[in-house]
Amino acid sequence: MKIAKLLAVLASSVALAACSTGGVKRDESLGKLANPKVASVRAYFSEEAKQVDNKAFNVGSLRDEVSRQLQAKNLLDAGSTQRMEVEVTRVYFRSTGAAVMLGAMAGNDEVTGNVYVKGADGKLLSKLEVVVSSPSGGVLAQAGNRLDGMYALFAARVVRGLTE
Repeated sequence: MKIAKLLAVLASSVALAACSTGGVKRDESLGKLANPKVASVRAYFSEEAKQVDNKAFNVGSLRDEVSRQLQAKNLLDAGSTQRMEVEVTRVYFRSTGAAVMLGAMAGNDEVTGNVYVKGADGKLLSKLEVVVSSPSGGVLAQAGNRLDGMYALFAARVVRGLTE
């Protein structure tokens, strides 16, 4: 069963990546981090995002995926003095029925957020705006698979934003 879920998430991620738009925008006034390693990741909804029905979206799952991908690239280091905060500012996630029946006509699934890397003193060292948007529907429309794919794409863009 775990293999089936892993394969479904992998297929969803590949399909979402092929169809996804969005990107990463770095706050150039802060420059690029000399050392992109962080000790921890915290994720939360912005005040504005809290006002919208985001029941399907789980910031804990997003945090776990960002942490997993940082760990895979050796960017999660308990000895680092830096920490990461992921502020989810916008989530639009179509219902499974709308995704299956209407596909892209129902709009794109979208996750937008700000990623802050702060030093030990709380000083802001880096800020990224990350956007993931995908029209995927049809056979990929199962809500869990779409969400897992969106978490994976968001996390991949965070890693790319830190390292490029």
